[in-house]
Amino acid sequence: MLEFRLVGLEGPIVPYVRMTQRSKHADPRARRYLASQQALKIQLRQQMTERDDYEPLRREPLEVFLAFWWANHRQDLDNLVKAILDAASGIVWADDRWVDPIEASREQRREQVCFLQVRRRGS
Repeated sequence: MLEFRLVGLEGPIVPYVRMTQRSKHADPRARRYLASQQALKIQLRQQMTERDDYEPLRREPLEVFLAFWWANHRQDLDNLVKAILDAASGIVWADDRWVDPIEASREQRREQVCFLQVRRRGS
């Protein structure tokens, strides 16, 4: 089982934003999302390298559990989940098509943190 604690480094974790190739450079929301993705990837890489087995999990069914501590309910939970899954692809797992099921919850807290737990399915 792998466990991660993720925070927004320069502000909160930004939920997924729909974007095109053109808008990802022009739309301020898309730029914020992409900057947040970079911050999440840095944290995931750092936490993975602290383990002995730094290799993305490959071609095996995975279960993902996400717990968000959030100050408010302004963002859709599914977009927060998508942001974490996107950031973890290629770092924690090779491809998010192997992630099924996904369980997510949100609790109102002052600190904005995401706890990510990954297990091989059936473990």
